Amino acid sequence: MSTKRAVVVGLNYNAKYDYLLKAYINSAKLLCEVLKEDFGYEEENICFIHDGRPFNANSGSFILSQLRNLITSSIAGDEILFYFAGHGNSDIFIDDNGVEHVQQSLCCGEKFLSGSLTWITDKELKDCLNMLAEGVYFTMILDCCFSGNLIDGLKQQLTCKGRRGFADILDVVGGEDTRQQRQLVSLFSACQRNQVAWETRELVNGQIKPRSVFTDTLLEIVRNKGGCITNRELMTELNKVCSVHRCIQTPGLFCTDDHSYSLFLGGKQPKSDALKSIYCVAIAFVLTYSAYKKISE
Repeated sequence: MSTKRAVVVGLNYNAKYDYLLKAYINSAKLLCEVLKEDFGYEEENICFIHDGRPFNANSGSFILSQLRNLITSSIAGDEILFYFAGHGNSDIFIDDNGVEHVQQSLCCGEKFLSGSLTWITDKELKDCLNMLAEGVYFTMILDCCFSGNLIDGLKQQLTCKGRRGFADILDVVGGEDTRQQRQLVSLFSACQRNQVAWETRELVNGQIKPRSVFTDTLLEIVRNKGGCITNRELMTELNKVCSVHRCIQTPGLFCTDDHSYSLFLGGKQPKSDALKSIYCVAIAFVLTYSAYKKISE
């Protein structure tokens, strides 16, 4: 039987930093609830990482260790998810041969005892993906700045042209990776790799509440569709919302053509299927116990 597992990271950062966020822990919590209620994820299979964990258990090294464990413990047929909401960064550097490169990275929690922020680079994430077993479905959702095209070799499915918001939007970048590890990999990015992602404030029941433009809108669309919407349809709807939002960003979908028409996270888990699984386990237990009694006699 296949297993669904997730590492969910939501960081608002320490108040001592100028770039304190407000929305992302709540957005990550909301995602966890949707995973459990609509997509069949068991609570014990969701690792939720956030600010305030003891011993800085939200640093880059800790998050990477959880991601590696998620990947290496999965077998063919399993569905795994890595979600990150927080700050992202993009740096340009020139290698020894004079070639210019762009390094994208995720800003994580503080290093234990040092108090300095830590990072996960795009190379470290790609190294993790190289450990992915054949037949494992891997979804990465990044709600941070400069998150588009973070995984090389994945085809951008929604072509974007022109200038919108604060950055030039990229057309399809890079060819499609033919390696087996990439065939079942999907990247949902909050924006293009040269754009920023936004959080806003909204008045709800007389109170001002923070909101992630990307995650909160994505989950609203998923739930409005009853949990059954393809990856392509989801991101098309999300782009429509973002195109008229005052904080403009262009979310991206990066995967194979076939996978773009798959249901988001495999589609909503029907209650009947869950009950059927419990029934099958119960029957298997009864049969095993009966066989054991016969052998004992």
